[in-house]
Formats: sequence, structure tokens, C-alpha cells
Amino acid sequence: MKNTDDLLLYGYEFKMGKYFSDGWDLFKKGAGNYIGFTIVFFLMVMMLVFIPFVNMIVTAIEYVLIAGIFIYTRNLTKGKGEFANFFEGFKDFVPILLFTLTLLALMIPAIMIFFFYLVPEGFINEMMNGYSDPEYIVEEFMAMFEGNVGSIIFLYLVIMLYIMYLYISYSFTLLNIVDRKMKFWDAMELSRKVVAKNFLSFFVMYLIMVLLIPLAVIATCGLGFLVAFPYTYTVIFAAYDDIMGTDEEGNIETVEIISES
Repeated sequence: MKNTDDLLLYGYEFKMGKYFSDGWDLFKKGAGNYIGFTIVFFLMVMMLVFIPFVNMIVTAIEYVLIAGIFIYTRNLTKGKGEFANFFEGFKDFVPILLFTLTLLALMIPAIMIFFFYLVPEGFINEMMNGYSDPEYIVEEFMAMFEGNVGSIIFLYLVIMLYIMYLYISYSFTLLNIVDRKMKFWDAMELSRKVVAKNFLSFFVMYLIMVLLIPLAVIATCGLGFLVAFPYTYTVIFAAYDDIMGTDEEGNIETVEIISES
């Protein structure tokens, strides 16, 4: 059994090739269920968007359903994966909702900075006063871009990198919640601290998925998305399972979060 204190203090070996390979093996093992759930996932999300009040927490429901992918995958490794596993994330809806809200709260400041930098001076006040001439809007934004494109692109890239940092750092949060039954904040902190030990390697892994998976989808006229979507999460699961680990009998290790970052 791995020593989790050593994991957080001294790091671990990051085996990117293994994670892509193991993720693919996991996908192939439950391909029919993964593809079927992907179809159900997007049908559910599209319907929920139009339901009053429910549409306000669609992102949280998406995370609950993604957590279901991890639950199914865990059961698949034990030889007992069932389609119903995909919906068991709802048992942990509250901590997943709190995680979702916290993640959004961390993103909002960066998005607001970009928004207020991008919007021409006085534009919001005029819009609030009912001034909505389309030609005026176009002229104002064109004037704002003139001689300012470089700084806008730079700010955009900085904000995108910040958002990527958040997503990557909290890669294992859902797994910590549904696999280890941790409280949402402890799950976030453990994920952040573990990922930080090899953040650049995680970044490269995500970059490969971001670049190559869309190409595969385009090459298959969109049908590849039914494979690419669940495969992304089986890769993340494979990384989690290797790094955070189970013991020889397949039991999940308990983790004590140390205060040192």
C-alpha cells in the first residue's frame, strides 16, 4: 500500500503513456455503456436547459453525471460495472454542487476582469439607459480593438491559462468525492496538492487531449465524440487510480491531508 504522506511530500512518477493506454483499455471494456451514456448525457443536458430553475444548476448536474462516469469506471475495474452506476453521482449531489459553485466563484473574477477590460468606456451605462443602436455597438467595439489587439489577446490567454490551471488542479476532486467520500473542500485541496507535484505533466496530458481529440472528432464527422468524451474521463480515472492508488485487495486508501502545500 502506498504511503499517502510520502505521496504528498515527495511526489510520484507520472506515467502519461500508461494513463492513455489504461484509459483506452477501460473504454473498450465498457464501450457500449460509455457510448450509450454519452448520448443520454447530452440529451439530458439539452432538456434540463429549458426547465425553469433547474437550468440554473445545469453545470452542477453535468458534474454529477461526469462523477457517474467515474463511479461506473471504478465498478468496471471490479468486474461489476452496470449502466445504473452512471447516475449514482446524485447520491453525492450536495458536495458536488458545492464544488461546482466554488469552482465558478474562483473563475468569475478573471472573467469579470476580461469583460470590463473589453467593454468600451461608458458602454454599459449607455446600454442601461436603453441605447442599443447596432451601428453604435459595432463602431465602439471596432474602435476599442484598433491598436489594442495584442493586449486583448495577451489578457485572454492569461485568463484561459488561469481557468486551465483551475480545471487541471481540481482534476481529482469528483473522484475524491465519490470514490473516497470526502467533503468537497477536502477533496479539492487533496486534488490540488497531488496535481501540483507534477502539474506540468498534467498540463501536457490535458493539452494532448485538447488538441488531438477534436481532430479525431472532425475526422469521423462528429461520431468520434461518442468515444472521445468518455475516453477523456477514463484517462483521468487511470491517472487517479495509479497515483492515488488502491491496496493489494483493491480497497481505496484513506488520505490525511497535510497542511503543507
